Amino acid sequence: MTRWRVLIAPDAEGQLLVARSWWAANRQLAPDLFDREFDAAVAAIGNAPATFLLYHCEHDVDVRRIHLPRTRYAVYFCIESDHVLIVAVWHTARGSGPPVP
Repeated sequence: MTRWRVLIAPDAEGQLLVARSWWAANRQLAPDLFDREFDAAVAAIGNAPATFLLYHCEHDVDVRRIHLPRTRYAVYFCIESDHVLIVAVWHTARGSGPPVP
């Protein structure tokens, strides 16, 4: 099995930093839960990205999504020719999805 390289787009990196900071500051009983769920999601994406739900398709760009069940975030990503690109890290309670390509 070929493992995909997983990269993070600049906008998603900013969203990730905000989520990590908020989680660490506000969830004192499980300050590392977000990081553990995110790391597990990245590993799963790297192993089999095409198995995840197709969220959005426009201009020949397929955006897929994986949920982080305990923290209620979702990670949105695109499969490129030689890597996977995370394009958003978004809390599901926001009522709408993130801006995606």
